[in-house]
Amino acid sequence: MACPYAERQGAAVYCKVLRKRVNPLAYPCLSKKYEKCKVYQEKEKYLQETEPREQAEQVTVQAQRPRQARRIGIRLDGSPARHCRECIYYGRTGVCLLLGVEIKDPNNPPCRAQ
Repeated sequence: MACPYAERQGAAVYCKVLRKRVNPLAYPCLSKKYEKCKVYQEKEKYLQETEPREQAEQVTVQAQRPRQARRIGIRLDGSPARHCRECIYYGRTGVCLLLGVEIKDPNNPPCRAQ
């Protein structure tokens, strides 16, 4: 019988309480002795320690999303480009290197539509 918080991943074992891989020789996850494991006995303590950290990471990720939402072309001096011919991402082949799309009208940049 294995620990209910253990998930086998090849030769290693993933501990759902610690949220990381553990060595099955050091942790009795796959044996009947899993109830004697320090992590299993103190799982509430470990879960309480990791929850605030996860919540803080989620808030950080959510705060970064609006800044990454809009990408526009720029000139060599760092100012926004008005059309593709001014943009540093406009390739000689007529492709926007920033978005990876073919430019049909350089006066109407596709990055302005986003």
